[in-house]
Amino acid sequence: MARGFDADHVRGVTNDTNSPAVGIHMYAPAPTMMIRYRIGDGVLRLRASERAGADW
Repeated sequence: MARGFDADHVRGVTNDTNSPAVGIHMYAPAPTMMIRYRIGDGVLRLRASERAGADW
């Protein structure tokens, strides 16, 4: 399964070229939950908790 992310997602990846870049994350065993965070007032805050099969 592939899942895309919008520009609001926090990632520690940079691409200093003019070419497109792709980040691949693989997990084993498959995750059953994904936690989303946002940065607010300089603090990492919980944005959402999602369950595999129910929310995505």
